[in-house]
Amino acid sequence: MNKIFFPALLVYFCLAGCQSEIPAPGGDLSSLYHTWTLLGIEQGNEYEAVPAELDPLNMELKAQSQASLNSSCNQGGGDYKADSSGSIDFETSVWTEAYCGQLGDQWERLYINSLASVEHFSIAGDQLWLWNDEVSLRFQR
Repeated sequence: MNKIFFPALLVYFCLAGCQSEIPAPGGDLSSLYHTWTLLGIEQGNEYEAVPAELDPLNMELKAQSQASLNSSCNQGGGDYKADSSGSIDFETSVWTEAYCGQLGDQWERLYINSLASVEHFSIAGDQLWLWNDEVSLRFQR
């Protein structure tokens, strides 16, 4: 029994804890200027991956401090401010509001509301984290 229990316990702790490892905040601002696809959102130590049946939730960050956002069926944009210390702030000013189905609308609201509340960014390789003390969004290039 111990031969199965300990590996299973290790997998459990990795799945429970691996998602919350956010690199140190900050980085070269030019590293932000890409199109990023949301992988998932963590709130209160609970990580939820974007459901595979949804179209990608994308965000393009431009050097002119402009962000373009795309969800399952809506798009929008706004401004953002970031500095190399890892501080970031979004102001979504325009957003279409087509019905995306129950799951699509649920994820879209979570995505937009979470994005509006983030305060920090971290970049490691092709991954971007946008986060505050309560929520983190994880993206991939």
